[in-house]
Amino acid sequence: GDVRVGQGVLVNSISQIRSPYLDIRFRKENAKMGYMDGMLDGLDRIAMILDEVGKGDASKDEDGFGVLGLEFSKLHDALEQLVDQTGQQEYDGAVRAVASSARVQEILDEVPAQIDVEESPDEMPAKLQGTIAFREVSFAYAGTSRPAVQDASFSIAEGETIGIIGPTGSGKTTLVNLVPRFYDATQGQVLVGGCDVTRMPMSRLREMIAVVPQKALLFTGTIQENLRWGDKNAPLEEIRRAAEAACAHEFVSGLPEGYDTQLGQGGVNLSGGQKQRLSIARALLKKPRILILDDCTSALDATTEARVLSGIRREAAGMTVLLVSQRISTVMKADHILCMEDGKVCGFGSHEELMAHCEPYKAIYRSQIGEEKQAEAETGRGALAGAGNEPVNMPEKIGEEQGEPQKKPTEGGANHG
Repeated sequence: GDVRVGQGVLVNSISQIRSPYLDIRFRKENAKMGYMDGMLDGLDRIAMILDEVGKGDASKDEDGFGVLGLEFSKLHDALEQLVDQTGQQEYDGAVRAVASSARVQEILDEVPAQIDVEESPDEMPAKLQGTIAFREVSFAYAGTSRPAVQDASFSIAEGETIGIIGPTGSGKTTLVNLVPRFYDATQGQVLVGGCDVTRMPMSRLREMIAVVPQKALLFTGTIQENLRWGDKNAPLEEIRRAAEAACAHEFVSGLPEGYDTQLGQGGVNLSGGQKQRLSIARALLKKPRILILDDCTSALDATTEARVLSGIRREAAGMTVLLVSQRISTVMKADHILCMEDGKVCGFGSHEELMAHCEPYKAIYRSQIGEEKQAEAETGRGALAGAGNEPVNMPEKIGEEQGEPQKKPTEGGANHG
């Protein structure tokens, strides 16, 4: 999954570089067309190399990426030569292309901080379970002395849903990013399926994980092509089912071209909530053993969020789910809730257990649910107590609703994306 997403980022960058030259090629007829033809041919070669690398295990295809880097280096030199020859005002598209090619070159020249390993049949079972365990894990970002995660220890059984909550900056995202090895722990062990993640090939680890970040990442192309990054061979019926679970099917089917609707770069022609729902659908389509949802419903109103969570619960049966949120109503009915504060795990248990023993969790509950409802819940009176301390917007209350508002005030703005 991560290799194909990385491939998609580079494909988008190639499109950004190529488009200005296509425009110039057809608008300008002069002696410099030889430069244009050569650069377009170079871009086509790069795209072919990238496609071949993407078909295999890109993390091991050092020769493929080496050739790719060389092609980009040649292209960047040619782009700069063209700008010198023509002037920036006349060929502003060429200037933008130079900047794009430089950014791509930076990515290709980057040295990974994580060291990949070869798979050893003797050390790893053929089929890994979706269990997760942290053993005294700490992590600090480079250049900082204060740990973002400190002495975290807990275990998650396969198929469990774990809610992760805490104030902004408490380390929630950093914690879950240690599971797919976006970062490596500076101390302690992270285990997936009983195996230390640093001893697992990254391709093996990441093929069993899907991550949905808060900021949805969509590519230029059709909605269907974007969803197929989760499973490139998925039939349209499975795509629709995943979209229905994420409450995306209704707004997609309402578009003139449906799943063949073209998206601009980054999905600019969609609202923040629509992009988040498509990202969730893409992750569900992958059918991972571990699903990480990092505050990915933040742009949705409470009613739509509840329906999305209900759909995820249906489709993610058997998956291990890490559900990061700042909304306590989102995590209350998880199998267990992990509460974080200042990089430390300050509570781990059910909602009822944390309400009894975890002061930071109780403070979050009071601030979001309200003092009055808290008092009612504790005394066994009121609507919350009658529903087992379940807020009105949880999936169990509205999971069978089929309708969805086309637009929500909290969903339309870019600030929610």
